[in-house]
Amino acid sequence: MLFHLEEMSKDKRTLWTPPMDRLFIKLMVERVRDGQFLDGQFSKHAWKHMVDNFKVEFGPSYDIEVLKNHYRALKKNHIAIKTILSEGGFGWDKEREMIKVDDDNVWDDYIKAHPEFQMWRTKSMVGYDDLCTILCDRVKGDKYLKNEKSSARNGENLNGEGSKRLNLVGEGLEGLDKEMQNVENLSCKRTVWTLPMDRYFVKLLMDQVNDGQYLDGQFSKNAWKNMTDHFKAKFGSNYNIDVLKNHYRALKKNYSSIRILLGENGFTWDKDREMVKADDDHVWDDHIKVISFPYFVTAYEF
Repeated sequence: MLFHLEEMSKDKRTLWTPPMDRLFIKLMVERVRDGQFLDGQFSKHAWKHMVDNFKVEFGPSYDIEVLKNHYRALKKNHIAIKTILSEGGFGWDKEREMIKVDDDNVWDDYIKAHPEFQMWRTKSMVGYDDLCTILCDRVKGDKYLKNEKSSARNGENLNGEGSKRLNLVGEGLEGLDKEMQNVENLSCKRTVWTLPMDRYFVKLLMDQVNDGQYLDGQFSKNAWKNMTDHFKAKFGSNYNIDVLKNHYRALKKNYSSIRILLGENGFTWDKDREMVKADDDHVWDDHIKVISFPYFVTAYEF
């Protein structure tokens, strides 16, 4: 099973895993079917019931404010995905719980026009279909749809509780979050890394290794010049040597994180999906109780 651990604001430190999301969505759907969702709002009784049941399963730190914040985040994420799926060329992969396309060019073209939605190229969402039970009737209203679309496009709190989720595998080694803000779309440099870019960059790295340009754990100056020239020719002049070196360091740290996980019992590598997997959600849960640094795994390929 996949594990999604949101890096939350320092004040909250609340963690959301897929089992948590599934239970929360299940509780909400039950309240809707019991008639406890009226005029677009859950009743006080509904919230008390959900909080009580959630605390029993996951602990007292998940109070009503935490659940309400996460509910708002789920709504905005749902609207963002729905907005993308309304465009031609996009579909929903129910097994991976992610947006899918037949051709990467569909994403490339869409992100050029809507860069604020780039995160959904690699990000999954638990319970998207189930959330329709709660949200799909509401989004038919123009006022609600316009307001939520505006929030989604402006990137307002899409992950809840003031968090920002970075789309990287195995993030969490000390200082990685700061480094990645200089590399990913969340950074001031606004450099965007897509899956085709990563595949091409890794291919260039391997070509230089095969050409003998990687000695004593370092690429030669000629190797970096060669890779930068090729990368710029394909993806534009913004991707200079500093950007590529930063991303190379990030990939190395991500790779190290994954190797640490795979060295533990119960974890394996899914070659088809290019992700860490576990036979049971409890493997992830038990591991997180011991390893406290904030990382999460998403459907990010490289």
